[in-house]
Amino acid sequence: MLHKFLPLIALVLTSLSSAQDSLGMHLFREAVRAGKGENVVFSPAGIISCLQQLKNGTAGKTRAELDALPLGKQATSPQHPALTISQAVFADTDLPLKPAAGKVQRIPLSSDSAAAVDAINKWSDKTTKGCIPALIADASQLSPNSRLLVLNAIHFSATWQYAFSSEDTAMEDFTLSDGSTVKVPTMCSEQEFSVAGGKYWRAAAIPYSKTSASPQLYFVAILPRADAQGFTEHLTDAKLDIIRRKLAEQKVTACVSLPRFSVHDSLRDYSEALRQLGLKEIFTSEADFGPWTDKPDLMLDAIKQKACLDITESGTVAAASTYAEMDEECAEESLDFDRPFLWFIGTLETGTPLLFMGIWEGPVSPSRAHK
Repeated sequence: MLHKFLPLIALVLTSLSSAQDSLGMHLFREAVRAGKGENVVFSPAGIISCLQQLKNGTAGKTRAELDALPLGKQATSPQHPALTISQAVFADTDLPLKPAAGKVQRIPLSSDSAAAVDAINKWSDKTTKGCIPALIADASQLSPNSRLLVLNAIHFSATWQYAFSSEDTAMEDFTLSDGSTVKVPTMCSEQEFSVAGGKYWRAAAIPYSKTSASPQLYFVAILPRADAQGFTEHLTDAKLDIIRRKLAEQKVTACVSLPRFSVHDSLRDYSEALRQLGLKEIFTSEADFGPWTDKPDLMLDAIKQKACLDITESGTVAAASTYAEMDEECAEESLDFDRPFLWFIGTLETGTPLLFMGIWEGPVSPSRAHK
């Protein structure tokens, strides 16, 4: 269990044509597009951590493709008490591995996939402190040829620097993307916040409590003046840095109202988006995992993630579990977030890593809820 920040990636939506955008940005865009108006929560750090672990086990062209990914500017942050990052490697009981693979937990992937899934879920439940108890629903979500999984889990829990009073929480109107309105529990606080705006957006940075030795972290909500989906399509790393700089430059006494909400996302597959970004060989029988094993036909089958977020009057809890699965080859003064908005958790220093990012479209109806 690592009580520190791994290198993380600044994350927002954009188009694939922008060569300057980070890997996390591309993946988040694809997740929001695939969600088709649903709420999304995503941890770029989880995907990046899996890829970094995989890179340690690769060589040749496979390693070169991983090195060529648009990872963006990386930074190593000091330890932070709000964050826990855990890593593990699970391998089939009879898969031959070299010492370079490090500490490996053996599970019966080929002989008893149900027991293997149970072991993986127990690890996810423990490392996310109960936030993601079932990373994999059942054995059908694993490939029948699964032989090795690289996993990581991120758990974030922080209280607000200025807690919202539950007495001030009230049911207020929230305008959905289709123009209809629903009532949502809305928190409200008037404090000294970092609030900024531009031609197409307004934003507020709500600070978390901190110790003298830790960096200041924020929950940043970005309210587009038009629709959130369209705004994210044109948002780039450079534009996000402008928002962060403006927020860091000024603090004003403002009344900010924010929905109290939870997002518990489904298991999402980021494999195709990674293929589009240049990872080709690792998904084929030509993949080179020589540093870890002499088995010639091991290849990456998928990289998947499940994440969640809870925003309450007292603070934030967020978690993500990510796994890479390897197979054998076989066949202003007042700001109301009362319509869809983007959010992220991180510092306001430009170019530095973000922990989580998402979009909140409003309450999920039972027919749209993920199981």
